[in-house]
Amino acid sequence: MKRFLSSWTALLLGAFAVGAVLLIGRPPEQGWQRSTSWTPLLEAGYDAQVRRPVYPDTLAALDGRTLRLNGFMVAPESGETQRFLLSAYPPSCPTCIPAGPESMVAVRTRRPVAYRNGSVSVQGTFQLARAGGASSTLYRMVDARVRGGGNVRRHP
Repeated sequence: MKRFLSSWTALLLGAFAVGAVLLIGRPPEQGWQRSTSWTPLLEAGYDAQVRRPVYPDTLAALDGRTLRLNGFMVAPESGETQRFLLSAYPPSCPTCIPAGPESMVAVRTRRPVAYRNGSVSVQGTFQLARAGGASSTLYRMVDARVRGGGNVRRHP
């Protein structure tokens, strides 16, 4: 009877572990953080009177931290680049900007990367912009790495 209960206990614990992995998702790749949601980034605003971005406290807490965001590349130049915009939404063309500044992060990578179609993961040091015009980006990610995306290509 004791052996029977031990077997059932082990089986139940295994089932809970599998269920947890399915609910939470698989663990992040070695050296990569879990993805951060775009939701807090979309809550930022811009105060036109003082010409400064306005950030909620939850977003200010992310400033200077290593984050991983999933999004879409908007590359300003052809070939490989170390600077591009990461968008929460897919662009309609490689250089089209699909939404407002609260849904874009200016990325600077460690090494040049080629433009990639589809969703990519970008991990780096997240920074809030403290000044600038209404048309500039509200966020930066520096010392970044890029993974994923389909059809790596160099667009003209």
